[in-house]
Amino acid sequence: MPSTRVYFVDFADGNVIPSLDVLEWGQMKTGETSGPGHSIASDPEGLIVGANRLSGWSAQVSTSVYVMPRELPVESRFAIRLGFDTPFAAGHFDDKNPWAVGLLVKKDASVHDTPGEPVIATTCQFRTENGNTGVGIRLNTPANQQGDNKLTATNLASSADYSPYSGDNGLVPRVPFTLEFLFCGAGAVSPLGFAVGYGSLRIGEQSDQRVFSHKGLWPPPLLPTVAVGEGPTIGALGASVVIAGSDGPPRGADEIRARLRTFAVDLWPLRESVSTGS
Repeated sequence: MPSTRVYFVDFADGNVIPSLDVLEWGQMKTGETSGPGHSIASDPEGLIVGANRLSGWSAQVSTSVYVMPRELPVESRFAIRLGFDTPFAAGHFDDKNPWAVGLLVKKDASVHDTPGEPVIATTCQFRTENGNTGVGIRLNTPANQQGDNKLTATNLASSADYSPYSGDNGLVPRVPFTLEFLFCGAGAVSPLGFAVGYGSLRIGEQSDQRVFSHKGLWPPPLLPTVAVGEGPTIGALGASVVIAGSDGPPRGADEIRARLRTFAVDLWPLRESVSTGS
């Protein structure tokens, strides 16, 4: 059975009110990690979302936009899609300290980003300094249980130069980025507590995909038998720009931003029953 689009936001002129809201989830809300270093600005073609990590800091910094679904069961199957462009960064970003634009599925209905909170993410990851995975832009699925080896993930771009995407080089229209996250939570009500995901990243005409599993939302133990719609629910869906936290010494100042263009949610019907007992 095909999916149905239930939610759509065009961020032009800084808009966060959906033009399609079948389930009456309401407008998107901005959020961030605690502390300074966040920016939201309107643009004729989107919403410019930025984050700055001050010199001497090493903690994660993110700025986000979220919608709070009404009674979206963990067993749901849905796709969230983000269109964005003009990524920019100034600072030092390698595989141990990358930055990213991400799609997030959160357990809690909160706009606040807390490092280590229950969340599943699919990201477009940027690394501008060489490390184990080199310099480039790639699809990433943080903290997955089973998925492609992160050391062999495909770089869709292998340059630290953002000018091809900035629009300042005379390319019109600017190179579009499309990030997609398909979520299936049917397995999350089993004793293992796994959710299955599919991530896709397209930059212009180049693309990469990945299938993975995750148990970051509802770790076991769970009830052995859960009826459809009676298990946990998903608290928030959204998009974020984030500078990853670093375990190393404090770093110099870092700055990132991207222009968000569109956000969409497509939903499949729930299965008639889910039984995880014997």
